[in-house]
Amino acid sequence: MTQAEAANRYSMTKQRVYGIMQRFRAMKGGLPTRWRKVEVWLPPELAAEVEAMAEATLKEHRADKASTERLNKLLSFSLKIP
Repeated sequence: MTQAEAANRYSMTKQRVYGIMQRFRAMKGGLPTRWRKVEVWLPPELAAEVEAMAEATLKEHRADKASTERLNKLLSFSLKIP
């Protein structure tokens, strides 16, 4: 089903369906749901700076997520005393 067909079927605008799909793709990719993809034209120097910021932020997010998952595993560990 295309986004246009989904919009028609569920009485939504195509833009609304597009937004929902973007959020779904972000969640599937492990990104926070409130993050937004930004596409703009920039001079090469600024583009490189923004790309570096995006990469660093994504690495930090993934490291935080991995740390949280490890902590959750540790906290969920229970000792069984015979």
